[in-house]
Amino acid sequence: MEWGVVFIVGVTLLISFIGLTTQYFIFWEYLGGFNIECLTILGGFNVLLALLGYNYYLACVTDPGRVPQGWKPSDDPHECPVIEIKKNNAGPRYCRTCSGFKPPRSHHCSSCNRCVLKMDHHCPWINNCVGYGNYGHFIRFILYVDMACAYCLFLMCRRVWFLYINMHDYNVYYAIAPKPTEVLFLILNLIMDTMVLLLVFSLTVYHVWIIIDNTTTIESMEIERLKKLARRRVVSKTDIPYDLGFKANICAVLGPNPWLWLWPQAMPAGGGVVFPIAPHLQPPVYWPPLESVSFETPTVFDQPARRNRRHMDPESYELPTITSRIREQMVQNGNVSRMDNGYEHSDVDTDDYSIDTYDSDDIYDEEDDLVALQREVEHATAGLPLLADPISRGQPTSKHRDSGIDSPNPFTKGSLLDRLAQKEKQS
Repeated sequence: MEWGVVFIVGVTLLISFIGLTTQYFIFWEYLGGFNIECLTILGGFNVLLALLGYNYYLACVTDPGRVPQGWKPSDDPHECPVIEIKKNNAGPRYCRTCSGFKPPRSHHCSSCNRCVLKMDHHCPWINNCVGYGNYGHFIRFILYVDMACAYCLFLMCRRVWFLYINMHDYNVYYAIAPKPTEVLFLILNLIMDTMVLLLVFSLTVYHVWIIIDNTTTIESMEIERLKKLARRRVVSKTDIPYDLGFKANICAVLGPNPWLWLWPQAMPAGGGVVFPIAPHLQPPVYWPPLESVSFETPTVFDQPARRNRRHMDPESYELPTITSRIREQMVQNGNVSRMDNGYEHSDVDTDDYSIDTYDSDDIYDEEDDLVALQREVEHATAGLPLLADPISRGQPTSKHRDSGIDSPNPFTKGSLLDRLAQKEKQS
């Protein structure tokens, strides 16, 4: 937090330095002091500075969005049209650190130590996460930085051009030489203003681009991954579920009235949990697509230190079916009991179950960890007879100690699922 305060103070000093020194040491005397032209030009510049500073303040102090206490995903596809899946679990995402479910588009921030609604990124320059509640303030802040820097740079370039003309125009008999302080601050501000404009403008272009698609920085990374898989023909081309159209996408961030897009305004209270989807899509929508999710091959004894992953083929291997089969078998064995959208171990407390059962979104969230699918398999296969020597520990084949004949290993994925199906038929 101390470094965050340093960043905020640094940004405030930089903005104040450029805004005040250019007006006092350069523009005021150059524009003729107290007159209509000077007041009009500098008045517009100060309006931009005021809007810049106010939006920066709002971006720093506005809560980006907290997950409501006790929030759980709904089974109704109209109330929860998008089902976000990560790794090898088609169930709702669960944050181990916060001990709660994650709404769509939310992620855990290790800097803020909590889950953030519609998280875009953690910005050290505002000492805050950029999320649902303050994304509009952040966008308006960087837009006003671009406009103020461009305005200031134009006036400084105009001053430099005026000095150049006075030095090289032989029709001018006499010209007042600039003061040393004006030259010093003109050089310093030209360098700083140009650097700030180039850096912030590139950031603005990127965020305007993802706003047009109604995505976030984290989601854009996922989309790029899907595009690479589509080029390799691993998955089919997939539409972004939150793309509502050009105007609607911008309204989702800057507000419903286009005339007020650049005016500071708060996001609707209670939002950030459910988002509308594209009109041509039918809920529920899985995101990312099921065929793009990597699957871990579990074994009963080995810890998944090294995980063999492959991209799913929806025709030969369907993730929700396998997940439901394993969990239904767990219910039949009496090892678990159903909850609203998950399963609770009957012989462990809630905290242990929360850590061991639910999937964690560890693609982007630093504090989340591996899915305990192996634990689910152990509970599902409780009481089944062993068909091979456990010492084999997941090798393709194993030998009976007496006969020495190779037999299929029951701890591979195929054998395990066959045994579950066989027990279902017997019951």
